[in-house]
Parts: sequence; C-alpha cells; structure tokens
Amino acid sequence: MPSVQMVSIQADVDEVQKALKGTAKSMKSIKKQVLGAAGRGAAKTIKKAITSTTTKRTGELSKAYGYKVKKDGSSVSVWPKDKAVQANNHLVLAKAAVLSYGYNAGAGRKGPHVTARNFVQAGQTYVESGGYEAEFQKIVDKELKKYWG
Repeated sequence: MPSVQMVSIQADVDEVQKALKGTAKSMKSIKKQVLGAAGRGAAKTIKKAITSTTTKRTGELSKAYGYKVKKDGSSVSVWPKDKAVQANNHLVLAKAAVLSYGYNAGAGRKGPHVTARNFVQAGQTYVESGGYEAEFQKIVDKELKKYWG
C-alpha cells in the first residue's frame, strides 16, 4: 500500500473575519436604508397619482403624504402625516381616505358620491412591482464596498 502524504494548508483569515464582522454590524443600517428607499418611492408615486387623478388643487393632500422607517428597521409606513398638516387642516386624513377609496351615500339616496381615485393603491402597486430594485442594489453595493472594497 502506497503511503499518502498529508498536505497542510494554513490561511490567514483575520482580514476576512474582520470584514464579515463589519458587514454584520451594518446589516441594520442597510435594512433601514433599503426600506427608506421603498417608502420614498411609494410616497413619490402616491403624490404623482394625486396630481394626475384629481382636478382640483391638491397641495395640502400631496404635501401630507410621507414615509417613516421604524427605528429598529423592521418596517416602513407610508401615510398622510397628520402632525404638521393638522395645524392647518384637521381633515386631511378623512380627505385622503374619501378621495382614495371613494364614498357612496347609498343606493337611491341623495347625498355625496365621490368616485375612488385609487392613489394609495398606486403606491402599493409600486412596492409590489419591485421598480426600486436598482436603488436597493446601489445601497447594498455602497455599504459592502466599505468593508470589501
């Protein structure tokens, strides 16, 4: 039986371990930036849909929509911000709901009938379509370049 010679290989992995540790630390930051990009795009789409679907002035409604990423980076919310806008008009949230989803007083009844403008659904469609993936890739590449660059 022929003798088998063992080969011993040692690699210096300290730099790789350091880069992996740094990457793991920045995952929360990457996650928050990615969610912020999605929220920013959805809010922008909603604002465009508001101006294209309504015929009257919509400045306060358009200014009301914004986004916020939770501190822990778990989710992003897109909604009409009520704090800044309510000082001027406390009905912005109601206006947004009625204009986006529509309102019907009832069959055969006199009263207001508002057709749905569906601008909130435009933001949801934007998020579901994945049109923001190019921006996501830029964010991730930029963060990873710091450690692996």
